[in-house]
Amino acid sequence: MTEQQLRDLIKNSISEAYKELDSERDSVIEVKEAIILSEDEINEKIEVLNINEGQFSWFTQDTQQQIGSEKQNTITVYMHSDDGDTWKEDSYEGYGEFGGYDYYALLSKMNGHGGDRDSGIDVAFGKKKPKNSKKVLFPALTSSKKINKNHDFTEEPESDPNQSWYQEEDYNESLITEASGNLKDLAEDLAELDREKGGMGWIHRIKVDQEYSKAAKGNIVVVKVTGRSGDNTAKSYVNKMIKKLGFKAKFFIKDNLGDFHEYMWHLPEFETSDQYKIIKDSYWERGDKKDWYDTFYGHAPSRR
Repeated sequence: MTEQQLRDLIKNSISEAYKELDSERDSVIEVKEAIILSEDEINEKIEVLNINEGQFSWFTQDTQQQIGSEKQNTITVYMHSDDGDTWKEDSYEGYGEFGGYDYYALLSKMNGHGGDRDSGIDVAFGKKKPKNSKKVLFPALTSSKKINKNHDFTEEPESDPNQSWYQEEDYNESLITEASGNLKDLAEDLAELDREKGGMGWIHRIKVDQEYSKAAKGNIVVVKVTGRSGDNTAKSYVNKMIKKLGFKAKFFIKDNLGDFHEYMWHLPEFETSDQYKIIKDSYWERGDKKDWYDTFYGHAPSRR
């Protein structure tokens, strides 16, 4: 059964049904819900099913790389606890273990529970509350052995929609450059790649802009991609597309704007003078009549 079929099954609220998850597994699931579920509830159920019945994974928090389980996408990963312990994994198999330690067992321990996997899953999905803090703490997953000393352990690693499996990209090759990307066309090309991919529906605004950087002690050129909050795959999805367009982008920051999230990537190949030259072509938004100032409840930046 494909994920879409599983979604349809849950959405249609079949009270009792046993179905094979897919041709590669012997596992079965029982669906007993007799109510219509929200999209977030459906996503949660699918993720829990993946954790309990099949493979699952995340993206590294420092480099946004897929933590893969196949030859083409296997990387070295480090799992960190909030008390300074680290586990190294060179060949992730897709079942949540890093250096012999289960991710959800560590999550359970970090939140004051018994350190067993099941309680960790319950804490992660809000069925149990942490005993030792107000917010849930999550293990950190990085490609670097050393974790940022200011790392926020309340930030959950981003889930991998491909469940650690390698997947070849299917973007329109005519849009992919071999050299550095074209800054002038970035906003429109990024939107075009989204359409080529089928349209994730998350992206509502793209803008090439400037942001102040403490490290650079001045403004840097960034691309800002904005959409509704609540989607854990947005950052990795956009990150892949930016790199496909030939940009050597580095994730910079995420801003929460009410019901919206704005992700920013630094474009180190460009100077602020380059951004000034393309202001007229630096913006894209979904739909012609959206008033973004009103949409962001009055605290968004102006369109230009």
